[in-house]
Amino acid sequence: MESLVFDLFQVLERQREILKEMLTAARNHNHALRQNDIVVLKEIIIREEKISTRLKAEERQRDRLQKALGKRLGLPGDASLSKMLPDLPQKQSARLAELTAEMRNIAGQIARLVELNRVLTREAMHFNERLLRLLKPIHNNTYQPDGKSTSPVGCSSSLINKIV
Repeated sequence: MESLVFDLFQVLERQREILKEMLTAARNHNHALRQNDIVVLKEIIIREEKISTRLKAEERQRDRLQKALGKRLGLPGDASLSKMLPDLPQKQSARLAELTAEMRNIAGQIARLVELNRVLTREAMHFNERLLRLLKPIHNNTYQPDGKSTSPVGCSSSLINKIV
């Protein structure tokens, strides 16, 4: 059982480090969105995908070890780490609680940044759509004999959301 616990801690610590990398990447993603730097944004997205792949591999390993440890402790196969805490020695239990709390905190920060990045991306796409509609040549965009334009009414530049 000792080796299972040790291996589980190793995996959790690697996951924590990967989550820290993901948090840094999410911050860089946010910065690139704010700077409208498409080149850097593409690089960051590729990096985020690689980090995500590594995290998924570690997650599979953690799940396997967690199920094996749960079985050793006499818990159901789908027992969470928090249900294992009372059955572990005090020192390991405290370390596991600390590690999982830190990982939850990092994951929460990532989730907030991802949501902010999603909003920024949506606003940038909306801005680009409106701009393209304004710049797109319109057929029969001429003046009528009475001096009025035949262009569509709903394409005013004042309607563009300029907060991005």
